[in-house]
Amino acid sequence: SIEMEQTDIVVNEEKSQMLKKQWDDISQGYHDMIESNTVQASTVLYSQTRAKHGKKIIEVAAGSGIGSRVFTLAFMQRGAVYYSCDISTEMIKLLEASFDESEITKAGIVNVTHLEEADMHQVEEYSKDDLTKRVFATVANNEKLPFPSGSFDRYISNLSLMIVDNHMNQLKEAHRVIESGGIAGFSVWGRIEN
Repeated sequence: SIEMEQTDIVVNEEKSQMLKKQWDDISQGYHDMIESNTVQASTVLYSQTRAKHGKKIIEVAAGSGIGSRVFTLAFMQRGAVYYSCDISTEMIKLLEASFDESEITKAGIVNVTHLEEADMHQVEEYSKDDLTKRVFATVANNEKLPFPSGSFDRYISNLSLMIVDNHMNQLKEAHRVIESGGIAGFSVWGRIEN
């Protein structure tokens, strides 16, 4: 397998900042009116990637959190770690608030930790003795993720590959952060010819 270092990827920062601003600006409307329509595709991805067997899972472009809550409640095993990322600061704020208000967090089933936006984060390990489901929320660009190579056994990308500035960067990053033998899943929308 080819090892890809993060330095191999050139991100158009101007376009990434524009994308971030666009999603920040529409985050509340997306949360209120659109995100619930994405859950069907999310659950298919969770099933197809056998995410319930994952111990270290990353979901990029997680939006404001409805899919993340469905995943932690219905698919995630206790002791696993789940990194929920989005390019939008406002989406991550909504995601964290939705978890804070949810019964699964109030019941102590899920523990949510906010990670400050950074160049690199170490990924927590699976713990079979931990009875909680650990969720880490952070702002991250799908084209240049802040995690070491081979950090995850599952990579989920629901309805994002067709939105990023450079889809090849996202694919390279998915390959880089997933461990050998890991499973990645993507869903996209749009015309086949595009």
